Amino acid sequence: MMALLLKNTLGMLFSPRRVAGRDWASELVFRTTKAMFKDNEKLGLQQARQRIDSASVKHPAQRKVESIDRELHNITCTMVSPKAAAYETNPKSLLIVYLHGGGYVLGSPRSHAALLAQLAVNSNCTVIAPDYRLAPEHPFPVPQQDCLEIVKTVLKTYSEHRIVLAGDSAGGGLAISVALALKELNQLDQIDSLVLLSPWIDPSAKDGSMLSNQDSDYIDITFLNECVEALMQGGPADDPGICYANADLAGLPRMLVQYGSAEVFCDQIEAFCQHAKQSGIDVTQENYSGQFHVFHIGSAVMRDAKRAMKKIALFIN
Repeated sequence: MMALLLKNTLGMLFSPRRVAGRDWASELVFRTTKAMFKDNEKLGLQQARQRIDSASVKHPAQRKVESIDRELHNITCTMVSPKAAAYETNPKSLLIVYLHGGGYVLGSPRSHAALLAQLAVNSNCTVIAPDYRLAPEHPFPVPQQDCLEIVKTVLKTYSEHRIVLAGDSAGGGLAISVALALKELNQLDQIDSLVLLSPWIDPSAKDGSMLSNQDSDYIDITFLNECVEALMQGGPADDPGICYANADLAGLPRMLVQYGSAEVFCDQIEAFCQHAKQSGIDVTQENYSGQFHVFHIGSAVMRDAKRAMKKIALFIN
């Protein structure tokens, strides 16, 4: 990762042009992340997973938290807490269940360690991040079932707490999936809110910002199609278990949705927010001009990412 950062820093001296609304630091993080994704295309899936898990640059917030692993429903979950707070906090406090992104095929609590630490510090909450099973070894609906069972276990184990469901990209989709399943089970009472960072709403989408924003984002249709195939293994990309464009959202808790105007998911996220508002949900919608998919990964250096993370904490608290 450091080598890619250096290479792209030098590259920006010779090619400084960037997307409108995107500052220098954002462009550097974007180019570095895009280069890493391109390099990963040359690797096998296992190598790509290992590289992403070890690629994150240490975030200052990681010095301010303590992490432990705990088994919940036979799934390892990383619990990240501010050092000043106990794991068993005030019974009326909030807990955050964070579902990582990665297209259902990549990622883990390790790849998201910096983001989890920043979220825990800013919100002063314990964050529980499940290492749910990934496709293609564990196709649909295994990731969705893992996350639902973990959240149900959290609801029972921490019955005196309010729970925030959060996630980025595919993890944002998983958070929606869990909330919809809990609604069917009449178990939403303990859920305080949803926090969705660049959520993957419609895996069947092929046009709109999926095409117009390809050059300004680090993920593309080819990669996303491969992710859908790995997850669904021949099943339709518009299966309601992974596509929430037309989901019955009525009755879901309030939600915060953050995304970038330059990301490939931009228009499907905006359509989802409109659909949620029409369903009677209290939606806080934040569009960050010029930003790419899950730009929050750059919160160590990016102004917009720092601001977005602070707004998450304000929304939660």
